[in-house]
Amino acid sequence: MSIFKENGYDEQKIEVIRAECNQRFEVPTPQQLQAYSTEIVTAVRTNNLDRVKQLYHEGIYNCNACNRFGESILHIACRRGHVAMVEFFLVTCGFQLNVIRDDYFRTPFHDAFWTSKASTTLIDFLLTQQQTQPNNSSLVALLLLKDKRGNTPLDYSRLEDHPIWIQFLQERETFIIYLRIPIFCRSRILNTHIIKKIQV
Repeated sequence: MSIFKENGYDEQKIEVIRAECNQRFEVPTPQQLQAYSTEIVTAVRTNNLDRVKQLYHEGIYNCNACNRFGESILHIACRRGHVAMVEFFLVTCGFQLNVIRDDYFRTPFHDAFWTSKASTTLIDFLLTQQQTQPNNSSLVALLLLKDKRGNTPLDYSRLEDHPIWIQFLQERETFIIYLRIPIFCRSRILNTHIIKKIQV
C-alpha cells in the first residue's frame, strides 16, 4: 500500500478503484451454466480449436460457458496457454475479459499467468484487447485485482519465470502509459518495489 500512498492515493481511493473493477463482474447466467458441457470443456482442454469452432457455429454454445464456480472456458484456455483459442473466444465469439471471474475471484488474467510455461504472447494479446473491445478500458487494472487469498495475477506466475515477466513489464511501460492507465496503476505494476517482490 505504501506505493499507492507515495503516488497520492489513500486507502479510501484504492478501495473505490477496486470496487469499480469489481462492479463489472457478472454472476454466471443459466445460459452459461447450461452451455458448460463435457464436449466443449474437453475440446478447450485438449486445444482442439477446430472442434471448438464447429461447436460454436453449430450453436452448441454462444457464450462464455462456465461451471457453477464461475470457471469459464476462457479461464481454461488462458490457463493452458492456448493463444489461438483465446483469440477465437475474444475476437469471434465476443467474450469479454473484465466481466468474468470464478468464485475465488480469479479472472482470466490470473489463469494466463498460471501456466506451466510463461506465455508473453498470450498476455500481450490479452492487453491489446483494451483497444479493440468495448468496455475494456481497464484491462491493465485487472493485473492489480486480488483473488480471495490476496494474490494478483502476477503472483500466480512461476518463480523461474519472474525474470521474463520483469522484462516483459519493463518493455511495455510505454504501452501501458499509451493506454492512459491511471498513474497509480502504472506505478503499482512497474515500481521497482514490485519488481523486487517478483524476484524474491
